[in-house]
Amino acid sequence: MIFITDADITDDVLVVDQSDIDAANAYVGSVQAKFAIADNDIADPLPYNIRRLAIVYACYTAALDAVGTDATETMGENRQRIDIYEQKRKAYYAELTALSGSITAADFTGTAVGGSPKVTLGRS
Repeated sequence: MIFITDADITDDVLVVDQSDIDAANAYVGSVQAKFAIADNDIADPLPYNIRRLAIVYACYTAALDAVGTDATETMGENRQRIDIYEQKRKAYYAELTALSGSITAADFTGTAVGGSPKVTLGRS
C-alpha cells in the first residue's frame, strides 16, 4: 500500500528520493501487517500518526544516507563538528522512536478505543 508520495515530504534540506519513500511505505506496511489490518480497513483519509510515521521514516533514511556529506560542516562548542544531516538524523530518529512505540491498530483504522485508562494509586 502507498502511504506517502514525494508530495508529502516538506523538508527543505534533505533530498528524499523514491527509494526512501518506498522504504517508508514498506516499513509502515510491515507495522500494518503486525496488527493484521487489511488495506481496506485503513481509514481514508489516512490518519495523521500513520502518515507522519511514513514521512519521518523516509526523512530518517535520507538523513542517514547523507550523514558525512555536509560540505558546510562547522565547528561548534567544544570543537564538535556540526553536520546538518547528522542533526536531522538525530531529530528524525527521536520522532521515529516515539511514533513507533505509540502506534496502535486504532491509528490505522481511525476508530476510537472506548473507555478510559485505569491508574491504580496507593498510599505510602
